[in-house]
Amino acid sequence: MTAKRRCLVWLVSAITALFVLIPAAAAREGCAPFAAADHSLRKTHGENPVFIGVTRAGDFLTIYLNAENGTWTAMAVRPQGKMACALDAGTSGHVRGAKSGERS
Repeated sequence: MTAKRRCLVWLVSAITALFVLIPAAAAREGCAPFAAADHSLRKTHGENPVFIGVTRAGDFLTIYLNAENGTWTAMAVRPQGKMACALDAGTSGHVRGAKSGERS
């Protein structure tokens, strides 16, 4: 298996695991209007979206990354109410495989 294919398999597995967490995230604290959450991640934390996908439930899964220091945040966005719920965050990460805007 090529390195790009392994990366893709890992990414799909991670995203699938997060789909399970999205309903739980909506039921707990940590949700805010999308505009406020997006602004905070971009301006306060220097994180920008590197992945956006649509879940089976119709929500958007967005992964933000600060390419300079590696911090990242995974967020579920409910388009109906424009609410965003943080799923998880980390202090080190980088994009592997596909270049920005390129589909694998």
